[in-house]
Amino acid sequence: MDKEQLQAQSRESQAEEIEKNISPEKTVEETREEMTVASEKEVAGFENEGKKGLQGAEQKAETDGFAVSAEDKTELQELDREAEAAKGGLMGDIGGDEDMKQEQKATQESVKIKNICSGCGREGKEGHNFCEECGKKMESIKACPGCGKENKAGNKFCEDCGNKFEKNETTDQKGEQQQVNIFNQQSVELHSETNIFQSNNALEERKIVSHEGLSEKELEEQKRTVEDTILRNNAFIVHKIADHEKVRHNENSDVSDEATYEDDIDIMLSLEPSISASSVTPGKKANLWPGTSGFLLGGGKIGEASTSDGGTRAHGIKSRGGENSSIEEIDRVVGRNHKDSKQDYEKFGYNVYNEFVVNDSEVAGFFQNAEQDEKGRFWAYDLKMKEQYKGVTESPAHKEMFEGNISKYKKRFAVASERGIPLYIMTPDRLVYECMAVNDDGTIEVGKQITPEDIAKGRVGLPDDKRKEIGERLLNKKIFREDKIQKEAEEIIEAL
Repeated sequence: MDKEQLQAQSRESQAEEIEKNISPEKTVEETREEMTVASEKEVAGFENEGKKGLQGAEQKAETDGFAVSAEDKTELQELDREAEAAKGGLMGDIGGDEDMKQEQKATQESVKIKNICSGCGREGKEGHNFCEECGKKMESIKACPGCGKENKAGNKFCEDCGNKFEKNETTDQKGEQQQVNIFNQQSVELHSETNIFQSNNALEERKIVSHEGLSEKELEEQKRTVEDTILRNNAFIVHKIADHEKVRHNENSDVSDEATYEDDIDIMLSLEPSISASSVTPGKKANLWPGTSGFLLGGGKIGEASTSDGGTRAHGIKSRGGENSSIEEIDRVVGRNHKDSKQDYEKFGYNVYNEFVVNDSEVAGFFQNAEQDEKGRFWAYDLKMKEQYKGVTESPAHKEMFEGNISKYKKRFAVASERGIPLYIMTPDRLVYECMAVNDDGTIEVGKQITPEDIAKGRVGLPDDKRKEIGERLLNKKIFREDKIQKEAEEIIEAL
């Protein structure tokens, strides 16, 4: 391994160390939410104990030719009433008497559907089709069944808590959905609350430009495209997102380190910037920039390419790195088909991190890390989560840590889903699958396996109107380090 590769590995190790050492603090709201969920699960178990006891006693009595006495039935039914009282007490301990009253009220009423003007935002009377103030059409806005946030953007999933939006869903119905299987402290096999992500995963066919009839210059430009490069090398082209801003935005970035994770996703989708990317081959382990999530790229044009960390710098939103590499060099890097790469893989058992520039990058999907166990089940992050799950009964702190990790995993998918991006998981040996659901026990329901060809021929990017909507929201936050970069972003969005 040459000096350049050793330096690259050193930079990767430093970034990974920073990633490991930063532990985000939980807010009061997050802690309170977790306590509420835990208490509701405890009460649900109490309720089920009473109901199952009554049903079991009645069934056994009928089989044996007896009848359950009125006294026994009254005693068992009393468990239900005690469970409801316990629920009220727990909710009162967590959120105070006022929160308990609101919970009880929500149990009796459906989630409200507000009539909001699409033009001026004025709330109108139920049943009115047009705004009395400006004449624009009224829209029904439903609220998240989990956290109560208004769904003004028409999302399928809440970007705050990841729950699916359902019209007129009562709190009782919500409780049934959250407790598909009651938390069982004796079993590590259960699947409890499930968040389903299905709506945006359908790959739409995209026509690849034929090489026939192209001039020499046109042919080179076509071969430089991400889709052509993917097909030639049978490789995924990925851009990782570091979990923490101290790693995400270093001195090579034009973006402020105050930018949030959501901001980074919005930059990619709305501005389609020039970025650094890496390649992975299905079935082969490879080092990538640290982070639990990232993008699968399906469009754009490849510029400078390096077999290791190239340390490319941004020169603006639409410019990065140095001179364009030749098509032959791009294939040598992306396909990892040169002698040094093959020797490194044989020696270390994985491909080292490579880097190349993708200009006008277009996103084909969003992925998070996952790993498959010996029984074929997929686990969020990696198999350490399987071991963490086994320990949730050992201590409250262990349980809190596990649930916090799964909550963050779900939220990342919810953020991407709300923006209309297909969702995937990627394993350590760089196999990619559709993500259909994330369970509370850390397991993942997957769809079909995705190939590089699927990405090359599938949908990419967002419609211009959606890019403009996201971009305008981003511009208001002024997260770029220099005024000239902010101005460039404004011009890109204005041109859509």
